[in-house]
Amino acid sequence: MLTSAPELGAMESGVTAQNQEELQQTERQLRSFAEEAERSFDEATGESGSSNRDEELKKAANQMEGLLIHELIKQMRETIPENELTQGGHGGEVFREQLDQKYSELISESSNFGISEEIYKQFAGEYQ
Repeated sequence: MLTSAPELGAMESGVTAQNQEELQQTERQLRSFAEEAERSFDEATGESGSSNRDEELKKAANQMEGLLIHELIKQMRETIPENELTQGGHGGEVFREQLDQKYSELISESSNFGISEEIYKQFAGEYQ
């Protein structure tokens, strides 16, 4: 809904000193937050922390590979028909989910699918 010029004038004159002070305080807080975020970003992407950034990027790439493997395992498990041995109710579902998660972590750590390396290369190239 658009506001006409006379309505804007009425709205501006209705702003109290308290409201104006609250607006200024909010603006100061937002500026402070933006400056802090910019400093944090500069620290995270600075040259002094580049080796740490590489380690973090490799760790994130490995985690992404683990997630992809977990999804593969999850989809494969759904193809197995349920019978009286595999039905375990909610507890069985939670157990299988945790077991699949652990399998995916172990597979990701011990195997070389190459997914994490490609993810790392992709993102490392963007930040250089």
